[in-house]
Amino acid sequence: MSSQASLLPRTKVRGSNFTYINMDTNWVNICIRCGKDRILGKTWVEKLQTYNGISLLEHTEMICPDKECQKVVDNDHRIKKEKADQMKADKEARMGGFKTKMVGMKTTAKPVAKKAVAKKK
Repeated sequence: MSSQASLLPRTKVRGSNFTYINMDTNWVNICIRCGKDRILGKTWVEKLQTYNGISLLEHTEMICPDKECQKVVDNDHRIKKEKADQMKADKEARMGGFKTKMVGMKTTAKPVAKKAVAKKK
């Protein structure tokens, strides 16, 4: 079970082994470092052009109420992102344009001449 699924409010049915998840209540969002309930930091709306018109996407940023803790979490996320970006750049360098070489091979291949076949009488 995922960590977020375990945070959902649950109702135990008396006399049975079933547990129902109550979806009417809000999610519990805790800080990954200190365990405090996170608070609403910033909300913004983004307009996306799609095939069916314009879609609105609402973003919500939740932050730790302890500012020092949030700085440490942001720093950890920044370090992880930089490491992932470096690994992606290293992978592209190792590939050395492998995909473009493969495409070039397809376009520069010489056609094979058909051999004349003598007809049997």
